[in-house]
Amino acid sequence: MFKQPFRLTNVLIIPCFLALLAGCDSPAKKAKSKGPSDTALQRDQLSKIDAWAVEAPMVDAVELGVIRQRILYDYHFVEGSERLTPVGKRDARILARHFKGTDWVLNVKQGSADDQLYKSRIAAVVVMMAGQGISSDQLAIVDGYPGGSGAASSDARRIRADSIKGAGSLGNDDSYNGGETIVRPIDTPLEGGF
Repeated sequence: MFKQPFRLTNVLIIPCFLALLAGCDSPAKKAKSKGPSDTALQRDQLSKIDAWAVEAPMVDAVELGVIRQRILYDYHFVEGSERLTPVGKRDARILARHFKGTDWVLNVKQGSADDQLYKSRIAAVVVMMAGQGISSDQLAIVDGYPGGSGAASSDARRIRADSIKGAGSLGNDDSYNGGETIVRPIDTPLEGGF
């Protein structure tokens, strides 16, 4: 006998509860929620931060490489033209920004360009540099090699050892280290050391 009123009560309470829930979803709340949610905006900001964290070190490395080499190759120009490619413009701007106010040498490789096209490319680079605030008396353009001190590949192991001297050991009998302590490949984090 008690089960009948209990079920009737449940039948009455459930629709009332659902009506209350529907009433909580006011038109003002619906109008406010038409734009992107806070969560979507946060995700968008986090995506931008993540992209920056990945790209920033690469951008710095590219800029340092361009500055170190001080050179424009064939691929920096549109094929058969004196116009710079987007990569050529980027590299030329990096160089102009870095060397502005100093006397410096820019290497522009002739590559497969004939003499007339090469002269046109040099003229285009001079104009581009002038637009970046580099006067022609501050800039010498040559068909030379990339910048930097340069080193023979046979010296690479010795140079690497000198740069990380004292961090590990190969032993004093190694003919490359001149009796000094250098790092073995197993001593690097990539090889499971440290």
